[in-house]
Amino acid sequence: MDTVSSEHSRGSWLFRPLTVALATDAVLAFRLFLTIRTETVNIFYWDQWDFNDPILFHPQSLWQAFGHQHGPHRQGLGALVGLLVGRLSHWNTRSDAFAIAIIVVIASLCALWLKKRLFGFLAYSDVIIPMLFFTRVQWETYLGTTNPAHGSLPLLLIVLYCLAWTCRRDILKYPLVLILNFLAIYTGFGLFLGFVTPVLLAIDAFDRGGRSQGIPWYAMAACSLSIVSIVSFFVDYARNLDCLSFIHSHPVSYVLFVSMMFSGFLAARGYYFSAATGAVVVAILLAVVLVRLTRMLDRSNKERNISTSVIIVALLAFSLLFGAGTATGRICVASSPAQTSRYMIYLVPAFLGIYLHAFSLQGKVRRASISTLLVLSLLASFPTGVAHKGTIGTTRTVWKNCYLRLEDVDRCDEITNFRLYPVPEATQLKEKLLYLKQHQLNLYAK
Repeated sequence: MDTVSSEHSRGSWLFRPLTVALATDAVLAFRLFLTIRTETVNIFYWDQWDFNDPILFHPQSLWQAFGHQHGPHRQGLGALVGLLVGRLSHWNTRSDAFAIAIIVVIASLCALWLKKRLFGFLAYSDVIIPMLFFTRVQWETYLGTTNPAHGSLPLLLIVLYCLAWTCRRDILKYPLVLILNFLAIYTGFGLFLGFVTPVLLAIDAFDRGGRSQGIPWYAMAACSLSIVSIVSFFVDYARNLDCLSFIHSHPVSYVLFVSMMFSGFLAARGYYFSAATGAVVVAILLAVVLVRLTRMLDRSNKERNISTSVIIVALLAFSLLFGAGTATGRICVASSPAQTSRYMIYLVPAFLGIYLHAFSLQGKVRRASISTLLVLSLLASFPTGVAHKGTIGTTRTVWKNCYLRLEDVDRCDEITNFRLYPVPEATQLKEKLLYLKQHQLNLYAK
């Protein structure tokens, strides 16, 4: 595969890198839409009965819905998107799944644009990008407890955030970086980007101060505001300290958890193989971050491209922090293994960052790195034995039909041997189902 072919290369437009990359994106997106069409069921499930409280069952102001805390994160833009899609579709959860898929499609296209902005052209190897964004291992994002705030919107915001760093005019770049950083902090686990941004802005200010005689006021002000953004997240924040012991069993348990997460993205199976594969991936990510940070802080390196390094570090650091945070918060929960499908979408930025770093290399090292990443991307996009098998859709359909016939939560739980919510009384499930019936929404919508 020619990894350096420009989209201006000779030959038919049909075989140009841009066309090939977009065709790959379209095929994988179509596969995703087809899966959603055949597997989703129009009925709220599990946490949807909870995080829809401020926008449906107990409506609050838009700002309160934006800041609504669900578990360790806030809903942010997810609440606003959920409200819009819900009202347009009579709160059809199938529409939620399609909306999430559309968001991921937009994110993948923005990632291709990011690659073009950084390097000036697209290459045939850029088919790796849509493969990373449409991995089969993240099926739960679309078919599980669908929540725009959990996965899809943070992914889009992070890619847009990276695009903001490519702006040449400071008067435009810094406001965009700060706005997208703020939105990411309040939207799902985009929260972890908030810990990365102050560091990157501080390094940017350091770099600008070394290249000019003036004081980099814009960068310094942006750094201060980014700190205010992450601090604001914790105002009135409800902390759950169940897993935050930091010494759960052995310190190596956390490293193993993170390693298993990253190997899960590549559809690796088998305990020892997954652990070893993940450890190698994490070591590479950390090495790239260290190399890029060193280049950014080296004022004697006249050839460094700080914008490219900032973006690569942002992508890698975000996923690494997410992995560390997930290990800290979930390692004590036996029902939440490291390779849980809903975590996988948050690892896309890391693998995108690795691809951008590999593309910036030269000669045989670049060809070998990109070829290896292409193989791994194929494994992630077309894995064997890890794709969704259709059981979730079947069980939900059976429960839904039972309830429409009997309108008895307890009896349907018993008959179907399936629960729509772990403890119905805790979320007032019966009252909420009655509300949906009275207003002809969700499973009662015509």
